[in-house]
Amino acid sequence: MPKRMEENNQIQQKIFNKVERKNLYIGIFMAVILGIIVLVFLFSSARKDDKTAALAPKTDFFQGLSLEARAVFVWDIKEKKAVFEKDSDKVMPLASLAKLMTAVTAIEQLPKHAVITVNKNSLDAEGDVGILVGEKFNIGDLINLSLLTSSNDAVAAVSVAAGGVASGTNDKEIGHDEFIKLMNQKATDLGVTSMVFYNESGLDLNDKMGGAYGSARDVARLFEYTLENYPELVLPTKNENITIKSASSILHQASNTNPQIGKIPGILASKTGFTDIAGGNLAVVLDPSIGRPFIIVVLGSSYEGRFDDVVTLSQATLSYLKNN
Repeated sequence: MPKRMEENNQIQQKIFNKVERKNLYIGIFMAVILGIIVLVFLFSSARKDDKTAALAPKTDFFQGLSLEARAVFVWDIKEKKAVFEKDSDKVMPLASLAKLMTAVTAIEQLPKHAVITVNKNSLDAEGDVGILVGEKFNIGDLINLSLLTSSNDAVAAVSVAAGGVASGTNDKEIGHDEFIKLMNQKATDLGVTSMVFYNESGLDLNDKMGGAYGSARDVARLFEYTLENYPELVLPTKNENITIKSASSILHQASNTNPQIGKIPGILASKTGFTDIAGGNLAVVLDPSIGRPFIIVVLGSSYEGRFDDVVTLSQATLSYLKNN
């Protein structure tokens, strides 16, 4: 009897062990299934959140900005798109922003290492930065002086030299007229069709008419073209001050006409413009994140307001870049 009971106990123990193993397997299986369900749920939730975030409108970092400028254009060079604009196609007086076209036109007319002799006719315009009659300059140095200090004397000397080469004459009037034709032809060639030039400096012709006209969008296009093809013309304008030595061995201390150059993150280039008719104009190129440059153009602001406008827009551009 005890032997039979022992056998029964062994059989029951085997049955119990099989049941325990089965329950264990079932438990493991259920745990795996539950884990899969949880993972699927979490993955679906994450995709839903991503989709919701993608569909949600991005913050407009340019909304509600306090700007004096009547026309504004902010251009993402890499993405080839405008990130903010206000009356960007409105044709307005350019003032000294015209000097950028003068520089491009001249550099394409004269030999790269041309030496320009300043004549008396070049010193008739407003704005004296100490250039002397008979002083010689390498063309690149004279253009740098022109763009950094917005020197009308320097830009006149550049246009006289280039116009003389283009017209094949030393006659000032003929050379000047030929050079202005070349500036306008260059605008057509580049597709900046809103631009028209009556002189090389952008100075007002009288109390009713400016020396050059164009839109904020086309100023950005011209700046982009210059940066891509002739960076040596505009990159020096990121400096607060530079020293230029003429070919006559005379030193010229040149100060930037943009006093807030240091407040613009990743500044690459800057060009100011101001006349009574145009008001305050300013165009800058900035690259706050290496390899992601932007161009900011403001037209029709005030003398001081143009600088504040561009600082405000550069800060908004930086916020936009960080979140896109």
